[in-house]
Amino acid sequence: MADEHLAREQAFFDASSEAQFEAEPPPPTEHMAFLLRRLGSATGLRILDCGCGAGDLANRIAPEAGHVVGFDLSPSSVRLMRARAARAHIAPPDGIVSVMERLPLDDGCFDAVVGASILHHVDVEAALREVKRLMKPGGRAIFIENQVTNPLLRLAREKLTGRFGVARLGTIDEHPLVARDYAAIRRLFSSVTLHYPDFRFFGLISRNVLRYRRALWLARFFAWLDRAIYRWAPPLRRFGYHVIVEVRS
Repeated sequence: MADEHLAREQAFFDASSEAQFEAEPPPPTEHMAFLLRRLGSATGLRILDCGCGAGDLANRIAPEAGHVVGFDLSPSSVRLMRARAARAHIAPPDGIVSVMERLPLDDGCFDAVVGASILHHVDVEAALREVKRLMKPGGRAIFIENQVTNPLLRLAREKLTGRFGVARLGTIDEHPLVARDYAAIRRLFSSVTLHYPDFRFFGLISRNVLRYRRALWLARFFAWLDRAIYRWAPPLRRFGYHVIVEVRS
């Protein structure tokens, strides 16, 4: 990964974390709750949180787990994770500043690996090769992610985002998962399961175009439409924006 790419990513997330230092942690999202249910009991487990950010996952797992390590490219994010743990009177997870593709950790040292919105910021194959190296035999990893396997979403991202009043959110270097990423994951792991916790498609118009501030009736309609498709057309779920990737070693 090019140095300028890493510098942009670090600067973006340093700024984001610095701006959150005085804020209270947000409540867990539905996606995080889904991930935690898939993880199950963390009692006594050694768990790695990839791209820990403000520690939303690591700090929820830490009170039950045997040992938690969180790493992030952003030093400010690692500091924020530990600061929020201390405020919540939780023993802070170990924090490491590192890229995901080259982690300074021993082979086979984790029972489970988790991550929220990290894979679409990294070289997926190199990063998950590292995850596989770090997992104990029989271990598993679960990631909350964004994807653009839907050709319409991919086209909109490539041709519209950042133009014509369509907002670009996140970093310019990120890349929601596509088919070749899933192919790389399946080459590394014999067990790969994709879960679809919602159908986010029309709601992206509310986020990127309406910005949740204009035509609220239309935003509510888009949200209803996404929920209806998720409920009544299960085969279409895989074309939504959100995915949870679960692998086993």
